[in-house]
Amino acid sequence: MPLIPRESLINYFTNLQPIAPQEVGLWRFSNGADYYTHLLRHYTTTESTAEDIHQLGLEYVVRIQAEMREAFGQLGYSFSESLGALVDRLGEDEGYVSGDSAEAAFQVAIDQAIGMLDQAFDTPLKDQIVVRGSVT
Repeated sequence: MPLIPRESLINYFTNLQPIAPQEVGLWRFSNGADYYTHLLRHYTTTESTAEDIHQLGLEYVVRIQAEMREAFGQLGYSFSESLGALVDRLGEDEGYVSGDSAEAAFQVAIDQAIGMLDQAFDTPLKDQIVVRGSVT
């Protein structure tokens, strides 16, 4: 199968852009909202509406961000910084890990999670989880 030249691919998508929808979602289609509600019922056990779920998610974000700010405060970080800046500072202050250290840290986390699987699942893990570093 021959490779498509990069310029041809760019031109193809550039020409598609004017006719592509600017907004996406099931709501765009007739009965889209009803279909989405059907999917919620089919794939979950909830009786909540999509709006209720969205609102719950927004409330969770506020709660989780407040908990993160409290944890950062307990570590002595300023409340005036954004959460992103706080996370970046924490990584810098605590020593960002990479390479073999990162692989070892991930393996410890995986081993801890595997040790707790029987608390949540009846079926044991069938395959081994292995951390492999990337070659850059």
